[in-house]
Amino acid sequence: MELSFEALRRIQLQEKHNATLTIVDDVFYDAYASFLSQQADRLRQNFSLDEVRVYENTQKILHEIIEKRQQKILLKAFRDLRTGEVTSEGLAKQERELYIELLKLLQSHEAALNSAFAGEKSMQEKTAEKEKDAVTVKILVDLPAFVWTDSQQVGPFSASQVVELRREEAELLIKRNAAEAVQKTA
Repeated sequence: MELSFEALRRIQLQEKHNATLTIVDDVFYDAYASFLSQQADRLRQNFSLDEVRVYENTQKILHEIIEKRQQKILLKAFRDLRTGEVTSEGLAKQERELYIELLKLLQSHEAALNSAFAGEKSMQEKTAEKEKDAVTVKILVDLPAFVWTDSQQVGPFSASQVVELRREEAELLIKRNAAEAVQKTA
């Protein structure tokens, strides 16, 4: 891998003018961090305005490359997740970690949305089933709240209160003489 201002400039231009990611070595960022460190050492030993300009321009170009590649990696993760063609070839190791984390985040977000929409449908179905399976009862005694087998709280109820309960709940209360069935009026 060539480490020079000119090589970095070529990568910057490729990133700027191509929609796809330029293939870089696994150690791209590590190598250029070392390259910058060497430039800084040279500046300390032999200061010159030309060397300062090269050093600052190198930093600027690296920053632009990082920004552009981050944008492209985000789009790549989104696109790869949609197409199912997940590959991290040509990414530096730090970028590969970002790419994998983005994929996980996007998958998690998609799963949460899918379950939210699936949950909304099942909630509607459950409400319809509950209404279809509901029994109207008159409570005969004061009853504290209790937890049903599905971990749902039922009650509390007051004596003479008329309520709709699921069939199983109503049958239990009727069996224990705590409620009596009431005919629904249309």
